[in-house]
Amino acid sequence: ASNYTYQDIRDDLIYTYFDLSNGSTTDFYFRASAAYSGNFVVPAIYVQAMYDDSIKAVSPGFKVNMLN
Repeated sequence: ASNYTYQDIRDDLIYTYFDLSNGSTTDFYFRASAAYSGNFVVPAIYVQAMYDDSIKAVSPGFKVNMLN
């Protein structure tokens, strides 16, 4: 999605900054490549408002198995 204001992609995480109106939702999709086969854990996704710590959400992580 290109509906973000700024995105900082690091080796192990992605910071995405975006505006969101009250009561609305948005979806972001990220693509990743595994360098090795095996079992991996996709970490939880955590979002919070920049200036109000009471506004936040968490999507739990999950396990994936990458085969050869």
